[in-house]
Amino acid sequence: MLLQYGSLSFSQDRIRAVWSDPENENQGRKSAYELQSLIDHHSPHGLPNTGKAKKHTKIFDRATDILGQLPATSPTILGALRYQGSFDDGFVLPGSLGDLALNDSPDPTWERLLVVNFVDTIVLRLVLCTAQREFAREYGPPPLVRLLNATIFLLRTSLDLANEGRGNRQRWAIVCAFLWTSWQRVLMLHLRSVVGRQLSGFDYNIQGLNSIRAQNIVPEIFEYRRQVQQTELKITPYLCAWAYRNLVEDRACVSTDLRRCTQLYQECFGSKPAICNLENKQCSGVSSVNCGRFEHTEVTNQSTHAKECRGSCQRLFWCRSSFLGVPGPKAIDTSTTEASGLRYCKVTQETLTVSHVWSHGQGGRPDPGSPEGTGFNMCLHERYTKIATSLGCLSYWIDTPCIPSEEDLRWECIANITQIFTLSNITLVCDRDIMSIDISDPDAKICEQLLATLLISDWNMRAWTLLESMRGRRSLYLLCLDDKVIKLYDVLQTVYQRGRIEVAIPFLTRSYLLPPDDITGMELFEGGGSVATEEDRQIAEGFISIGEATVLLSHRHATRDEDDLLIWSLLVGDIEGDAAEMWKRQVGKSVSTGALVSSAPRLQSTPGLRWAPCRPTMARRSADASSPVHEKTYLAYGGGDSKSGEITTNGLRARWLTFRFSVADPGAGSSVPPNEIDSVIEGLRVVKELHLEGFAKGILLQVCPSGGPSNVPLPYPGSNNHVIVVGGSHDGIGWEWRGIFEWDRRCPLPPFTVEEILLV
Repeated sequence: MLLQYGSLSFSQDRIRAVWSDPENENQGRKSAYELQSLIDHHSPHGLPNTGKAKKHTKIFDRATDILGQLPATSPTILGALRYQGSFDDGFVLPGSLGDLALNDSPDPTWERLLVVNFVDTIVLRLVLCTAQREFAREYGPPPLVRLLNATIFLLRTSLDLANEGRGNRQRWAIVCAFLWTSWQRVLMLHLRSVVGRQLSGFDYNIQGLNSIRAQNIVPEIFEYRRQVQQTELKITPYLCAWAYRNLVEDRACVSTDLRRCTQLYQECFGSKPAICNLENKQCSGVSSVNCGRFEHTEVTNQSTHAKECRGSCQRLFWCRSSFLGVPGPKAIDTSTTEASGLRYCKVTQETLTVSHVWSHGQGGRPDPGSPEGTGFNMCLHERYTKIATSLGCLSYWIDTPCIPSEEDLRWECIANITQIFTLSNITLVCDRDIMSIDISDPDAKICEQLLATLLISDWNMRAWTLLESMRGRRSLYLLCLDDKVIKLYDVLQTVYQRGRIEVAIPFLTRSYLLPPDDITGMELFEGGGSVATEEDRQIAEGFISIGEATVLLSHRHATRDEDDLLIWSLLVGDIEGDAAEMWKRQVGKSVSTGALVSSAPRLQSTPGLRWAPCRPTMARRSADASSPVHEKTYLAYGGGDSKSGEITTNGLRARWLTFRFSVADPGAGSSVPPNEIDSVIEGLRVVKELHLEGFAKGILLQVCPSGGPSNVPLPYPGSNNHVIVVGGSHDGIGWEWRGIFEWDRRCPLPPFTVEEILLV
């Protein structure tokens, strides 16, 4: 439900009253709001005084529109509060308004609370600031991390006081509900402004997301929210739990509010059974191995046909001489291809590239005689020819008819993928779920449905499509019902301007779906040459750092295990080959320490690189029956706010939060308080048994933030516990990476200090 006008939520009279606050009339000094950059008295669109308020109806109307993009209520935390009784009438919506709040609500008691519906003055002032800045063509409000963190610390204090029995527990529950709701709305406004900036060009240096203190301050709240999200997951059996986990744990989803996304998905696919596993069961979400969408999927090549085709159309095979006669990257020539065979031409800017999921039935190869040489359905050729023509293209590229089975030719085509998607002006995203959505009237809700479906689609969870999207992100189009297409950027802009903002927020970290921040054409003065560095040019062409590539591929798999390393190297612009050699070519560069915290296997036999992942994902099909493939997988997460380490010939030199201990006697010389020593020693004993056999010394590592207090670790998004790196050493100088350990948050941690260490 949208946040709407109401006497118990907000009104334009209240908005005008906030705008006309006497604080705005101060003469000779800046107001408290100016000092915090929340409002500009001297802006031509800004805050004059009460007498001129009537002239600013546009700002009031825009502020109302922005409020209407927020959820009507915050996500429930009622089950995490100490008070579990009923609420007095004075704390809940009256009569018919209360009944309205019950509609489709998983927690009617929460939805009826006045403080959950009421919009506080801080939020109104921030919305006015945002509206004012939009008219000035700026993205506002200014960064709100300090306000967010202050609010969450107030919530922590209130929870503690309630737990201690200080005062009336019912009233403390109301205080907590008010602070949580305010935090949620301020967070939405903050992230909305980040989305606006990212839409103008994706910035990898986006800061502040990991600086928002939440999960580690009120872990019981977030633990309860995870339970609620699992309930929301079960409502729609068709929703893949592995894809949903990747969405839930994304750092952009710190609000934990995915109610709108799951509601939209339910509306589109609620009647469909689960397809993750046999007997129509959802997967567990523990890892991709548990999901039949990615593991042991039976694929029938060219089983997909166009809607109007009866399924018996002719198969087109390649004209080999035409293929060999075109040097470099090749595409299907729409003007010369006919029933006798596929004809090829050079890839140009007028080539439409198609990114699809092989298992959805468009897979196969163009050359007959090989096991995958199934050809290409004529109806599919006609579909892409028609779409290419409508978009002003003369040819199209899709891997099925453009990458043959012959090994030498196959590798040559794969090596050209970067050039293909860089040259092409348009990339078409083809996923069966997105293709079921009717965009005849693409209003804000339809655009929301497209975004919600894209986030959890099979296409979004594959490694090859990630690479294709990264290369083609300048102009991505979505293929929808009846072969209608729509530009993804336009969909995002529609939702950002007029739709539910929480549906657009998950995209702010998805570099592969947003145009790059391209400054390659920027000059300080005419004729002075581009100001772009080599790194800027690489980013503009779709190449990324090895840390960023590790994070993205940690959540995605190729159909074949061996392709993961190939895609990894292609993403970073390296040559295809051995992982150890790829890391050696990174010597002298840096890597985010946060990007390394994962279950990915390491280069155990390569001195100086035993800390480095040998692959971005856990191997799956190569695992034997005794391998622990069904254990929880710790995925890598964005390290944008974490300290970077320098890759040297001797190892990784970086600053971490550390705790050193003797493996033989973990408690020796420790400064752990006496009342906590037993719990800490027990935790160290478990760490020792799991990871440190044969080592004299152990070390626990937590990720340091790149900004702010270094002694406050960055929390791991995938757990409410402390996720810690374990290292072992014989001399206490060089440390070997030994694995990941999840330390129960209810048990005290030993004292950590910041220091630079060498991982070898």
